Amino acid sequence: MILARSGTPARRPVTRQVFQPAVVPTHPCEGGAPKEPDAREVFSHPTASKRVALTFDDGPSRENTPRVLKALRRAEAHATFFVLGDRAERMPDLLAAAHEDGHEIANHGFSHTSMRSLWKSQIRDEVCRTHRAIVAATGQAPALLRPPFGRYAPSAVPLVGGLGYDLVLWSVDAADWKAREPAAMAKRVVQAARPGSIILMHDREASSAEALPMILAGLKRRGFEVVTVSALLEWD
Repeated sequence: MILARSGTPARRPVTRQVFQPAVVPTHPCEGGAPKEPDAREVFSHPTASKRVALTFDDGPSRENTPRVLKALRRAEAHATFFVLGDRAERMPDLLAAAHEDGHEIANHGFSHTSMRSLWKSQIRDEVCRTHRAIVAATGQAPALLRPPFGRYAPSAVPLVGGLGYDLVLWSVDAADWKAREPAAMAKRVVQAARPGSIILMHDREASSAEALPMILAGLKRRGFEVVTVSALLEWD
């Protein structure tokens, strides 16, 4: 027996066991329960406000994404980047850089395979592998998905909705994958823009990086604010 100085038995220290609550997955791509299968299909968001959303697919690109980010920074504009999972895994630093600049990082599937040619389990794998790559690079879960080529079967809508995603397409196509004259591309995009337009570009294309400063300047002259897709959708 251990005695205190007073001669009475000393109290033994009580060891309290601390129980850590179990971490319950909340996102379907992380093992959580499916969301409501009510995905929106968005091509544009008509509004009285002069706002447009600028989007870039198929990146990141080691050569061109930094040029795109630089042009956006100079213009104080923001964009949504629909990234491919296999490229995101190899270049997470570019996703992190875009995220730190205030841009939105969204999902474009893992391997750029048309969702019309995939089984439901394969679509889920494409979406969720990319989802996890984005979260690992930015710490933020994406909520927007653009199917490769803009192609998907009607049955894919409730599937991606259950994964917590809305489908985002576009209303203005820069056609930068075939354009060879950046000035002509910029003129076409600026003229086609309307309040609520969603503009499609590709940050893997050098022509987009070259045309972007002209596009941003032209949109500014017309009084447009360039925002992310999520910011556009929040505006009534």
